[in-house]
Amino acid sequence: EPYLSSYGSAFASLKKEQIVDSLNEIFQAIHKHNALAGIHCCGNTDWPMLMETQVDIISFDAYGYMEKMLIYKQEIDSFLKRGGILAWGIVPTSHDVNEATTDSLLEKLESAIDSLVNKGIERRLINENSLITPSCGTGTMPLEEAERAMILTHDLSMKIKERYK
Repeated sequence: EPYLSSYGSAFASLKKEQIVDSLNEIFQAIHKHNALAGIHCCGNTDWPMLMETQVDIISFDAYGYMEKMLIYKQEIDSFLKRGGILAWGIVPTSHDVNEATTDSLLEKLESAIDSLVNKGIERRLINENSLITPSCGTGTMPLEEAERAMILTHDLSMKIKERYK
């Protein structure tokens, strides 16, 4: 959802209730087909507002906006406890992908998860309700960088699965 990061600015005059109601209408339509409803926000937004909706999966740019998400410990805990899934967009979809390694991304992700655990969220809950994704779409990336992002996403996911068997 490319405009959620505009919420609260002078450029977006919608009220919180309007956004929540509109999103829930979409999520309910998806749920009627026995499917999970997910949303991706490319930038920072009002994360607690999103977690109040009926969304099942929140995909966020963890590479660029991790610290903005992590301040909402209570909301994240409630979201995960209701079965919500965080899609950690930890693999960069910018030129940073050329310097990123599986180990550097794992260290960044584990540091974030440790931060949530230290704030009282169960590690098991986080691990079971997490996905690893690229930080955003790869459509505008050069082919070689897009392929590298996909390979890093795969390799990181496999490394995490092996570590937390």
